[in-house]
Amino acid sequence: MTTLTIEVDDQFYQRLEARARAQHRTANDVARDILLGRETAPSLRTELTRSIYDLPPFSVGQVLKPFNSQDDLLEEMLHDRQF
Repeated sequence: MTTLTIEVDDQFYQRLEARARAQHRTANDVARDILLGRETAPSLRTELTRSIYDLPPFSVGQVLKPFNSQDDLLEEMLHDRQF
């Protein structure tokens, strides 16, 4: 077997270690199973997901073309769950 070294962010590694502890395994064993497709990677999506409403307003420059009623698609995007 060949050794492979990878770099992951701290948050991902903490989740990997937590999963390994819960399964009474080493982080290396869990990572190997993830790489081989036997397991799914620990998701960070729940911690990284946030709303556009959480962001402070900021300027992106001058308006090039005024919006009209057909340009306002935010409401449709927020409620369209068909993707």
